[in-house]
Amino acid sequence: MKGTLLEMNYQRKASAYFGILLKRVKVVDLSTMDALTSALTFEELSDVFRIDLIVSGRLRHLPESPEVMLAIEISSMVDRNDVYRSVQRAKLLRKAGYLAIPVVCGEEVTRGGRDYAEEQGVVILRDGRVELWDEALSVWGISHE
Repeated sequence: MKGTLLEMNYQRKASAYFGILLKRVKVVDLSTMDALTSALTFEELSDVFRIDLIVSGRLRHLPESPEVMLAIEISSMVDRNDVYRSVQRAKLLRKAGYLAIPVVCGEEVTRGGRDYAEEQGVVILRDGRVELWDEALSVWGISHE
């Protein structure tokens, strides 16, 4: 229940949470992403549709950058599994042609979750604080200069 409320809060306040990173923040409705159907298998599509939230926009410090999508997993206690799911779903979005970055959001992050996020290039949002953004952009090949 706590996780569901947290998901609703992040969706409702997407601009407040992600506006520091992106300009023109939009919550993305998966049903409008036509490229998914043609690029992914049924199993992959099923996995993508279980993502907690997708937000799109342009890098705030580089407004001429291409649109990016944040593949977001939300949990009150973020652990290694949440990080893994975010990475897998970002990879599937990329397979379908979208420039995706994995993100995990929550109130707390386990040590294992933090270490794995750092290793995999996953952004952490916790209580409005952003961690590992520059590292994630580098890992996922997005120029931020």
